[in-house]
Amino acid sequence: MKRESADIVLFVLLAAFCVSMVLWAMAAGIRDQVAYALMVTLLLGFFFWYRARLGVPALVAAGLLVQQSFHMAGNFIRIGGVRLYDTRILPGVFEYDNFTHALGAFVVMLTLWYAVSPRLRFSASRPALALGIVVLVTAGVGTLVEIGELWAALNLGMMDRVGDYLNNAFDLVYNLLGAVLGALFILSRTWLAGSSVSRPRRGGAGARR
Repeated sequence: MKRESADIVLFVLLAAFCVSMVLWAMAAGIRDQVAYALMVTLLLGFFFWYRARLGVPALVAAGLLVQQSFHMAGNFIRIGGVRLYDTRILPGVFEYDNFTHALGAFVVMLTLWYAVSPRLRFSASRPALALGIVVLVTAGVGTLVEIGELWAALNLGMMDRVGDYLNNAFDLVYNLLGAVLGALFILSRTWLAGSSVSRPRRGGAGARR
């Protein structure tokens, strides 16, 4: 897929996401999610505009949109009167909330790797260090999200949708797990290719996929 057509597809998907999420939030009567959907649309739109310059593949960028769609669905969909975010995929072990955090960290890890690794001079000679740094940065991004949720809980009356201390701790755990899985995915692609750790070229061909 050429870069130009990839960008068009991304912005069409983003517009569809914005319209559907805003209408969904209004129908559900969750007004703060309308503002959230608009904020996410602006942030992703800004990122999509510059993602080719950063060297991030369109498929990875689309992954961010997919993850946010899962996130919004978790707030809106109810199964048997239970919000999807509170649904257990594996009873007592794995919840939908854990899945969205792990998926989000996984995609953010890949995004940061494509954007940052070409700018780390030692990423080719010391790939483990480079991957470790990106994993920690990804975990840091997840921590900032949790701080944002804390602010929302304290100031916007969202405590019932944010969760308690234990939920917050598990969010951080699955953020780290998703980031580690992202690093392992990069390593697995490298091993299958039989070469050194994939180091995307700055603004290179990876942006055109």
